[in-house]
Amino acid sequence: MPEATEDSLLALALALAGRPLGMFQSGDDGRGKGAMGSLVERALGIAPSSRPEPDVPELGVEVKTVPVKGGRVAESTWVCTAAPASLVEETWATSRARAKLARVLFVPIDVTAPALADRRVGTAFL
Repeated sequence: MPEATEDSLLALALALAGRPLGMFQSGDDGRGKGAMGSLVERALGIAPSSRPEPDVPELGVEVKTVPVKGGRVAESTWVCTAAPASLVEETWATSRARAKLARVLFVPIDVTAPALADRRVGTAFL
């Protein structure tokens, strides 16, 4: 994301509200639990990464999709792993979990529709 600010990231996320995820698909997108997050990140211009840092490192912002059905959270949301070795080497202040949870952009996704492409983005919040 060039010249990203929290305000510009939030504005982009808010502009997605009401849109179906199918608008962001490009052929062979997965169907697993991470597929919704990947599509939202693509729509926000965030490059895919498996690094142990927030999705938008220059802002310290993690992006999390939250599956909702009938206005309620439908399933758990994964943040990161805590390998036993890291628990010895890290403190809370230096942990991956803290870095990812310090600032989170939550993007609700209505999962009422069974097809991934038909699921709609809700109103994001930081």
